[in-house]
Amino acid sequence: MFKFKMIIAVMLIMGVTAFVSCEKEAVADKKGVVEKSASALLKTTLTKENKMEYFNSLGKQHNDVLDYVGKNIDVSIATQEQRFNLASEYLDDNSITFSEFLEEYPVIDQMFSNPENTANLFFTDENLPCNLSTYYNDLGAILKYCLEKTNDSIEITPAEFNEMVSELENSIYNNYSVEIDIESNIGDEASIFLGTCAISRYSYLFWNNAIHDQTNPWYSFFEDGQVKKKDFWGKVWHGIKVAGADTGGFLLGGAGVGMNPDGDVSWTFNGANAVKTGAKWSGSVNKPNTTP
Repeated sequence: MFKFKMIIAVMLIMGVTAFVSCEKEAVADKKGVVEKSASALLKTTLTKENKMEYFNSLGKQHNDVLDYVGKNIDVSIATQEQRFNLASEYLDDNSITFSEFLEEYPVIDQMFSNPENTANLFFTDENLPCNLSTYYNDLGAILKYCLEKTNDSIEITPAEFNEMVSELENSIYNNYSVEIDIESNIGDEASIFLGTCAISRYSYLFWNNAIHDQTNPWYSFFEDGQVKKKDFWGKVWHGIKVAGADTGGFLLGGAGVGMNPDGDVSWTFNGANAVKTGAKWSGSVNKPNTTP
């Protein structure tokens, strides 16, 4: 069984307050709107714009989870497990344990250390090679490039990051068929990559805002440990690392071996699993207690 097909786990939070209960009702309403929107798209011929809208919706859902966590706990003092539990609560997902999540987490450091090997870290079935290895390796290289620029006191803006990632996305649309069933959230190999790119873009934007906006509930998260307010570049560095963790988590949850929409055995995409995993990884990232 493909190791990374597992979804990152969940534990229910004890003692949920009435306020959080109201929040959950609001969340349920919001999820219903998303599902109705997706179903409406399914009834039409899916153009490139339709598909882009779908993948972007995954990025928005990912960021919604982070907003929920930040608004319901003081992230500057909350533990990884507490943040993990809140993300899981929002997603209403109860699969495997927090400790199992921690076992998979080191793969992110490996991705930043050797971006040219990104695809091999996530697609491990020797009998089923990844047809888009170059694209994944290029995405890993973009993340590492942004990280390394902080050493020169250069910040790659979200707009600049989007431009680089969008080049990869456009190449996929121009050279591959992109098959995605929006109702079931199941797609082909190209869909895995496009979903991963969307999460990467939205995550990069979210954490960049958290670093710069003092009203953002996650702003205090970057004031912890050795990364103090005066160490701006340390915070930018850590924000990029978190975006990489979101990207990897999404990919781990979304990629698996199965039947693609054409009925062939291949790497397939599960958008629902991917969002759950990516968001929980994102909400549970390590605190910035080390500098680059």
